[in-house]
This record gives sequence, structure tokens and C-alpha cells, in this order.
Amino acid sequence: MAALPIVLIAGTTAEAHQYCRKTGFQPRDVIYASSPATFHGLRRPAVVRVGSWQQRPDLADIEAALTVGSA
Repeated sequence: MAALPIVLIAGTTAEAHQYCRKTGFQPRDVIYASSPATFHGLRRPAVVRVGSWQQRPDLADIEAALTVGSA
């Protein structure tokens, strides 16, 4: 069984990279949610929220995309 994809919802790409450095993940091992379209085709990803994620202007759209993808 394949591992669930890990999607980072971060306020900035710098915060996503900082998370990877702190946890030992390589940037290629995670998916940075750069837009709501990031979730297209993903089934039940593991979502990690870091940094200033709550301040993203597209947060409502990202949360909606997560809801659709988890069905």
C-alpha cells in the first residue's frame, strides 16, 4: 500500500521549505499547496498546516478543495 501524499498548506513557500528542513523531509517528498488546484486528483492526502497558513487569501478555496477530495 502506498503512503498517503503529504500536502503542506503554508503561508509561503519559504515556510514550507523551513518545515522540510525542520522535519527532514525533502521538498520533493511533500506537495506544497500553491493553489486549490493542487488537490485535484489527490485522494485523502495527509495535510500539514504550517506557518501563516491562516492568512492565505485562497484559504476558503483550499478548504473547499480538501472537502471535495476527501469524498
